[in-house]
Formats: sequence, C-alpha cells, structure tokens
Amino acid sequence: MPNTPKQKKLEVSKEKPAPKTLEAKSNQRVFSQPLGKTPSGKKIPPNMVIAGGVIIVLVLAVAGYYYFLQTPIPPAPPTPPATPPTSSLAWFSIEPVQCQGNAWNQWFAQQTEYASIRATPEFIVREYLKKTQQIDVLEFRDQVTQGIVCQSCSCPTGHTYSIQTDASNRAKLLSLGWADGLPAIEPDKTVEVSTASNAYVTNQGIGVQVKNN
Repeated sequence: MPNTPKQKKLEVSKEKPAPKTLEAKSNQRVFSQPLGKTPSGKKIPPNMVIAGGVIIVLVLAVAGYYYFLQTPIPPAPPTPPATPPTSSLAWFSIEPVQCQGNAWNQWFAQQTEYASIRATPEFIVREYLKKTQQIDVLEFRDQVTQGIVCQSCSCPTGHTYSIQTDASNRAKLLSLGWADGLPAIEPDKTVEVSTASNAYVTNQGIGVQVKNN
C-alpha cells in the first residue's frame, strides 16, 4: 500500500533529532571552549592574561594587609630590669684576715686559670661568690677600718670588705661570716683603698698600697 503524504511527514519527523535548548547550547559552548579564547572564539592576548593575574595578586595582597592590620597584636612582654629594685638590695660586710686565710683567697689559689692574673680583692671576691655561691655582687667597697692590727695570720688586715647584692642572698652570706650593713668608720681615721690600681692579690702574695687622707 503506497504511503500517503501524512505518513511520509510522520516518518520524516521521527528521524530528525530534537532541537537543543538555549541552556544546553550555552553549556556545550562553555565546556568545549579552548583555553586562551573568548566564548566567541577570539584569542585572548598573552599580555591581558598576565595583567589579569597581576590584578588578582594585588587584590589578594591588599585584602590580606587590611585583614592583618585590623587583627590586634598582643603587646610584647615587659623587659625584666637589669638589677633588682632598690628595696630588695642589701649591704653586707666582712673583715678579712691576714696570710690569705680567707675562703675566697684559698679558692682563688686553687684556680689555675687565674695563675697569671694580677687580681684585685674585688675581682677575687666577686668571682668567688659568683662561681661558688651564685651570688652577683652589684657594688664592692674596700675600706680601712682599723689603724693598728696584730701581726698574726688570725689577725684582721684592718680592712673591711662591703658588698651590695640582692637581699635574698642574706642567709648564704651570714653562713659565710658576712654581717649585715656597712661598717662603722670614725671620720678622722678613715683610710680609703683604691682597688682599681693600688691593691692587688696574686697566687703568690698580697700587695696593698694605702693612701691616707
């Protein structure tokens, strides 16, 4: 039976694919678009690609700067003072004996590293207290408090050593024979010793040059 015109039209419509919607065409165009080209197929110049990357980097840098600028920075911890407050300092004194019979002289004589050093009493006392008792001496004074002394190794030298240190070292110093405070000196009998140049001690002996006022 020959096909009628209506049947031919129906067969033709079955063979044609369904038309694509606008959304399907646009999706296909986006995913099939090659890199470096616009949706219309035009090639993007390399300098525009570089410029775009630079702009993105600058935007991120500015955004990060303002973010960290608004973030509060914790304050730095306070720097501890180099020396203790005055209220926690104290003076201690001791009268050394002759013949280098003091604890610091005996300790110093055993230190081979000081064999060639012409050390002052201040240096020896500081080193002795620092290395054996962990006591830092902040100030040292060497004063003559007695004009006439006996000539024996158990007799005092006539000097009084005074040190200023942290008051927390009091128990240690008292156990070593030191006393609280500065020595009492009569004004008309005061004799000063310059430990910087005139008084010195070595492993072989002691030399002191005294200057009377």
